[in-house]
Amino acid sequence: MTVWVVLQKNDPNTTSLEEYAYNAVVGIVYCFCFFNLREGRARARMLAFYIVTVAQNLACLYLFLALKQYTHPFLAQFSAVTIVCGTIVGT
Repeated sequence: MTVWVVLQKNDPNTTSLEEYAYNAVVGIVYCFCFFNLREGRARARMLAFYIVTVAQNLACLYLFLALKQYTHPFLAQFSAVTIVCGTIVGT
């Protein structure tokens, strides 16, 4: 998510160290919710953010289920349901 913040090219008028810290903190915030950094319409940025977030969740779920031979079957099913429901509720 920090890469997402850097790609938005914000100009906080700070030193490079402060800019890195700002990008890192906002990247952590982005792990949990959308945070509008620029004024104006944010619908396209918000849509792109949630598409990336859902794709990331599904990719990680796929990797987990691909390796489920090492986990208990109940844990794999419970994790899949929890991740999918959490993604739906969170978006």
